[in-house]
Amino acid sequence: FDSLDWDLAFKRTVLRTNSGDSGPGNGGALRIGLAWDRVSRTTLGNKALPAELWFDQDCMIELDSTNNLVTSYSGWSEYDEVNHVVSAAPDVVYITAGADGALYKVQIEDYYSTPTGMRGNVKTDSGRYKLRTAPLP
Repeated sequence: FDSLDWDLAFKRTVLRTNSGDSGPGNGGALRIGLAWDRVSRTTLGNKALPAELWFDQDCMIELDSTNNLVTSYSGWSEYDEVNHVVSAAPDVVYITAGADGALYKVQIEDYYSTPTGMRGNVKTDSGRYKLRTAPLP
């Protein structure tokens, strides 16, 4: 929690940036509901990226309906309760700041990826993210 040597942290389906309650960096993320090619620096405009703030005004930790920590990346996935499969929400890109404040666009493409980037087995490859990233043009 005191290092600037990372930008994103992953624990199962919870992602967090190096900012606020999560770390000392200048990170943050904002969910954008546009296709990859439509996200640019002008998409952000004058908006500030929210830092990770995990506690409410009464210092109570904020959890979602599944008791996971609420972060700036909350809502990146959809969960199929019948088949117990996590899928990336369609057409969701995050404008993300690294710990040093540099801006990127990030899209989560898969939660069951193999080391070669192919779709893996949902029983044995969970938590292996496939990300699409690029500097924010």
